Amino acid sequence: MSSGVFPSHFKAAFITPLLKKPNLDPFDGKSYRPISNLSVLTKLLQRLVARQLIDRLNAWKLMPTLQSAYRANHSTETAVLRVVSDILDALDRGDLAALTSLDLSAAFDTVDHKTLIRSLDRDFLRRSLHCSTVDRFSTSRTTYATLRNVQCRGHSSNPSVVLCGVRQGGHVHEDSRVADWIQLFCCSATDVRCSVSQPVLLYLVTSLVLSRLDYGSVNLIGISRRLQDRLQSVLNAASRLVCNGRKYDDITPLLRDLHWLRIAERIAFRLVVLVFRCRNSTAPEYTWRETCSGQSTMTHVSDSDLRRVTNWSSGVPD
Repeated sequence: MSSGVFPSHFKAAFITPLLKKPNLDPFDGKSYRPISNLSVLTKLLQRLVARQLIDRLNAWKLMPTLQSAYRANHSTETAVLRVVSDILDALDRGDLAALTSLDLSAAFDTVDHKTLIRSLDRDFLRRSLHCSTVDRFSTSRTTYATLRNVQCRGHSSNPSVVLCGVRQGGHVHEDSRVADWIQLFCCSATDVRCSVSQPVLLYLVTSLVLSRLDYGSVNLIGISRRLQDRLQSVLNAASRLVCNGRKYDDITPLLRDLHWLRIAERIAFRLVVLVFRCRNSTAPEYTWRETCSGQSTMTHVSDSDLRRVTNWSSGVPD
């Protein structure tokens, strides 16, 4: 790292194609997700370089303020919160608001190495050792594919030079929807209860259901009572599943025994946590810089402005 040299044998990666979904056509190349496998030393070296690079960019405030991806204390929840706040702000001013979303297919595969190095050299690193290291890491990389099935086990393709793209290696994250997990534990509640103990069942429900109910719930402030009731019904079904309750049992004792908050209370709690993070500068800058003004009292705002995150002024009571 001190010399800016990246060993050539650390640049080789073998790709394992995995089906994105079980019901996709296995003979269609688009049905596979290429997973790049690197050596442990390569991943360790990449992590060390990335940490130093990110620390430098953060220290000099070179990171884009509104970027939420791949940054500590940033998430899609805070990004959506900022978008919703901007839309409500425009509506409160009497303006028209339109949202355009752009999803690039295989975005990581379109990264041009020369453009990346030129941008780092011009805007961020200024011909530093880090830029030299990234340049040597990005160039002359090779990759080859290997198959895991029984017929082709042990067979690999010839190595090829990678001219563009960033490796997506290490872990495979499968996207899941809340509705899928609701159907899982609501339709098969009896089978699940008979198969695992209550502590294990509580852990599964907390990990697979409550985490999806809570994530992004700060953006649900002000939703209708009907929508709250629908979410509450999911929470009630989860609590009855864990406590082996019947369909028409009173839900209050079950929630009290599990130390679970109701949906409205969970949303309010997530909001309080966000305000706490804003006041301690652990939330994204685009939230706390406009949310907390450092005043000791809450300023008066109109009824329409109460919907806007950008008009909040929180403070510690005297």
